[in-house]
Amino acid sequence: TLDEFGRAFARGSRKTAEAFVWMTRAAPRGDSTSTPGGQIYVNGKQLALYFETEAHRKVCVKPFDVVPSTTVGMEDSGVGAFNVWAIVRGGGKSGQSDAVAVAIARALSIHISPGWGDDAPEWVGSLRQMTKVDTRQVERKKTGQPKARKKYTWYGQLIVGCVVSCLFSWWCL
Repeated sequence: TLDEFGRAFARGSRKTAEAFVWMTRAAPRGDSTSTPGGQIYVNGKQLALYFETEAHRKVCVKPFDVVPSTTVGMEDSGVGAFNVWAIVRGGGKSGQSDAVAVAIARALSIHISPGWGDDAPEWVGSLRQMTKVDTRQVERKKTGQPKARKKYTWYGQLIVGCVVSCLFSWWCL
């Protein structure tokens, strides 16, 4: 739900990263009294400064690409219609960008979802799919192995060959 200031709060997570997002509608063009649209801040930094790689930035703004601009009700589409403030902690940049994307999708659905039922447009399903958390975690490393599933090379043929040659040499005595 929206609070008294028109902000939607949402939480998202991925791997060990956790994101908290506050989203507000941007001011219409020509209104100089409030912040212009399209501002995304992550941990107090602009999106481009926090996530250096283009791939991580694209993941963060992907929920905005799903929603058509006519639904938002502004001439700006997607990112330009909202301002986003995110706090992220834990994990690496990849997990953090995925966590921010989930939180943005949830906040976006709070802003624009009037409770569609079965007659919802097809993009609503895509937005709902983005709100689901990917629960996969990194598998732990096992003892006696170099990684979680990687095994050391097994030299069974050499051992079998040594046993056979020893038995053969014993039999020849």
